[in-house]
Amino acid sequence: MQPLLLLAALVSAISTPTSPNATMLSAEKVISLPVAVNIGLLGFAADGAWQMELQVEELDQLLQRILPERNPSCGPSAAPLNVVYKIEYNTVVIRTGWAELSARIAAALRPISRGSDEFEVEVETVEDAFDTLFSSYFTEGQAVDGQGRTAAYTILILNPSRPLLAKQGKGIPQSFSYRYRYQQGLPSPIWLSSSRYLVIDLAAGPSGFGRVQASTDIVSAAPLPTPGASLQGGEQARLRREKDPSAAAAFELHHTHFVAQLAATILSAVRHVFVPDSAACQLPFFGKLIVPLVVLCDHEEFDPLQEPLHHPTCCLQSPAGAGDNCSGCSCPTSNCCCCLRRTISMRTRKSQSPLAARTKPTPYSSS
Repeated sequence: MQPLLLLAALVSAISTPTSPNATMLSAEKVISLPVAVNIGLLGFAADGAWQMELQVEELDQLLQRILPERNPSCGPSAAPLNVVYKIEYNTVVIRTGWAELSARIAAALRPISRGSDEFEVEVETVEDAFDTLFSSYFTEGQAVDGQGRTAAYTILILNPSRPLLAKQGKGIPQSFSYRYRYQQGLPSPIWLSSSRYLVIDLAAGPSGFGRVQASTDIVSAAPLPTPGASLQGGEQARLRREKDPSAAAAFELHHTHFVAQLAATILSAVRHVFVPDSAACQLPFFGKLIVPLVVLCDHEEFDPLQEPLHHPTCCLQSPAGAGDNCSGCSCPTSNCCCCLRRTISMRTRKSQSPLAARTKPTPYSSS
C-alpha cells in the first residue's frame, strides 16, 4: 500500500498545487464541519470494460489517508479560511441497475454528423435513469438538508464496455468515441447533475478545452484514467497470472497506477466541486438591515385581493350622497371605493379622539 499511497499523493499534489502562503490556523478559530462523500463504482465487478475488478476497501482507505480533511483557501493570495471540512468517504460497488443504465446510454448515442464515428449523449435523455440509480443507493437512511435532499455528495464512476455499447446501440461502429452534452454545453466525459451527484465516465472522451499549447489551467485530452488490456479481469486472467509471476507483477504495477490516478481524479472533484476555494475572503458587512413590513387590515370589511370598484353611481362622483356609514351611497357593491375610504377615515378619527387616547392600553412592562 505504501507505493500506491505515495504515487496517489504525488499525482494529487501535481494536479492541485497548494499555496506556499497557507498557514495553520489556531484551533480556537477553526470551524469543523463534516462532509460525507459517496463513491459509486459501476462496471468494476467484472461487468464492465476489460472485466476490471476493484476492491472497495482499497480505494476507501487510500482516499481517507490522502485527504481526510480539507481547509479551503480564499482570495488571490490563497489565504486559508477558518473552516476545516472533515471528509468521510463511502465507496460502493453498484451491480443492480448497471446493465439497464448501460443500455440507456447505448440507446441515447447519436452521431455528431452523418457517417461520423464520434457520438454524443444528451444528458437530459438519460438523467432520469441516473437519478433512479442514485436514489436507490445513496438517499435511503442518509441525512438530509433543509430542502429534503440528501446532505451527502456522490460521485458516480462508470466503466462501460464500448463493444457492448456498440452492440446495444443502433448504427454504432465498433471503433467509436462518445461524450456527454448537458443543456447545450460543451461535450465532456464528466457532467454535474441537477441533484447532488457528479458523473465520470471513463470510457467517454477524449475532450480537450482551453488555449492551444497551454500547460496549465486546461482540460487535457486524457485527464481521466482509462482501463486497458493490462487490467484484464475475470477468472481466466487470474489463472494466467497465477502461473506467470511476471504477468502478475505487471498487472500489479498497472493496477496500482490506475487506482492512484482514479483517487487523484476523485480528490480533484472533492476539492473543486464539493468543498472548493472561495474567491473572496470576507463578505460585505452591513450595519443596518431594513425589513419593510406591510400590514393589511379591515379584512372583515372588504377583500384585500379585490380592487375597489369605480361604479358609475359611486359616491366619489356624488360625494354629498353618502354619509360616514355609507348608507347614502348608491353603489351596488360592498367593495365600493367611496365606502372603503370613508370607513377608514371614520375609524382614523375615532382612534384620534380624546376618549380613545384615555382608554389606550398601557404597554406591558416587566419592571
